[in-house]
Amino acid sequence: MTPGVMCPIHENKLGGIGDARGVIAALALGAEGVQLGTAFLACEESGASRLHREALLGKKAAHTGLTRGFTGRLGRGIYNRVMEELNREGTEILPYPLQRTLVRNLSVAAEAAGCVDLMPLWAGQSAPLSTGCTTKCTTRLCESTGAPSTTDPRHRLP
Repeated sequence: MTPGVMCPIHENKLGGIGDARGVIAALALGAEGVQLGTAFLACEESGASRLHREALLGKKAAHTGLTRGFTGRLGRGIYNRVMEELNREGTEILPYPLQRTLVRNLSVAAEAAGCVDLMPLWAGQSAPLSTGCTTKCTTRLCESTGAPSTTDPRHRLP
């Protein structure tokens, strides 16, 4: 959304919103709703691994990039060695879901070894705003803006 430009139609805005200020700004600019994504990943209830949650709360979370390397589909994550290798020119990326399966096998082994640099670390541009608060805390954050909250702990990362 562009500051000062009202939405001409009913829209939901997502991406880059990670705190109450972003929610309030999007609604003030005319969005009908907003969606927080990465803000919930740092919550223990998200289903993200401990290492992933810690990465979201660390300094490297400010450095995200786009890749097809994690799944074969475009996504954003914290820049690390696995993203660098998969984004290297000439690297063949399999179509989804084959690439996801391949990287998932690597990820399981990397996580078991505590090697966060070889794990796909999904994160949006708002990752530096992550606080690690609980889903209840985040729900209260949304409610403080007057926005309805639709958190559901059954939604887990694959």
